Order: sequence, then structure tokens, then C-alpha cells
Amino acid sequence: MKIFIDRDFCCHLIDDGNMRSIETTAFDGKCKEYIEGYRFIPFGETWTREDGTIFHGEMVSPVKSASMLDKIQLQYEADIFTRFSDFGIPQEQDFTATRNYSVGSFVSIYGQLYEVIRAIPVRSSILNKQNIIKTTVEHYLDTLKEE
Repeated sequence: MKIFIDRDFCCHLIDDGNMRSIETTAFDGKCKEYIEGYRFIPFGETWTREDGTIFHGEMVSPVKSASMLDKIQLQYEADIFTRFSDFGIPQEQDFTATRNYSVGSFVSIYGQLYEVIRAIPVRSSILNKQNIIKTTVEHYLDTLKEE
């Protein structure tokens, strides 16, 4: 997925015009708040902390509390599970459908839809299948609005 890093190597999903874009798989399937709570130092680069300690890339490190970021990510995944559980999608299928596709990526909606459609029980009614797809698209659009 594409992220943007500022001069301090802090991660962002939107470029403010002064950032570099980086392609990485380190944050695939992670929510915006989780990603923006991290620092990413690309391979071959270094970052010097205020106390003079030098860190070499490639490195991914939390800028905010790691336990807080984990809680945010778990809540994000739980919210997604809740959205789909009403439609009879098995839990392991549901989480697979969301973890492999990045938030904000144009690929993510197609990837999520593909995985969700594959996970719909064969005996589901057409209306149930339509509701599952509608919920997936609405969730994706809500995620984009938050950005």
C-alpha cells in the first residue's frame, strides 16, 4: 500500500504536499488511526531521535502507545466483523476479507468485495447477498469520509 512519510518518518495516508510516498506491505489491512500512529524508516535510511540515537531502516515503530494502537486496530476489526456477522459470514472468512486490503486504497474495495462475495454462503438469498455487498461498499465509503 502507499503511505506518506514526513521529515520525522511519521506515517500518513494523505500527503500535505511536503511528504514522500512509500510503497510498503507493513500496514496492509490496518486502519487509518493505527497507520498514523507509526513511524516508518525505509530501507537504507536513518532517523536520529532528539537524544542522538540513530535508527536504521527498514524499521516500523510506534510513535503513540503500542497498546493503544492495538486496541484501536482490534476495535476496527471487531466493527467490521459486527457489520458482516448479521449476514451469516463465518468469522474467519470475515477477518480474511478485511485484513489483506488497505484502507484508502483503490484496490481495497474490489479486494474486499471479492473476498466477501466468496465468503457468502451458497444458500443465501439474492436479497441477503445484495445486503452484504451494500454493507461492504457503505463501510468502505464511510472509511474514506473519515480521511
